[in-house]
Amino acid sequence: MKKLISALFVLLAGPLSIASVDNSQLVARHQAVIQMAIWNSCKLLGDIQVVSNEVQTERLDSGIEDRYYTTEINLWNKADGHSLEAIRLTVTSRYSDMYDHESRDWGVYSVDSITSSDVNCL
Repeated sequence: MKKLISALFVLLAGPLSIASVDNSQLVARHQAVIQMAIWNSCKLLGDIQVVSNEVQTERLDSGIEDRYYTTEINLWNKADGHSLEAIRLTVTSRYSDMYDHESRDWGVYSVDSITSSDVNCL
């Protein structure tokens, strides 16, 4: 049931929220996974601005590469319904070089953790 709700959220809200990610060089699928994780862990929605992004590549066997991302994000949220506040989040995510059956494309994106000094995330 949880996967069904998550899939519906990505299908319905994904295209709208992906358009609001500013300053990101991450692919759309990776952005959607990060947005879903922010919602699931922190219960936050809003416009996202990528402040910085670091990538570490691990070369595995026969040309296979996994990538590990540390992304600093400002999430602009209407705290009281009227004024915007910036919430700083640090997202650690990864790209695993394998076939993603859900998206029917190569590469699986996942979020390992979300931390913030501004809000509590699970």
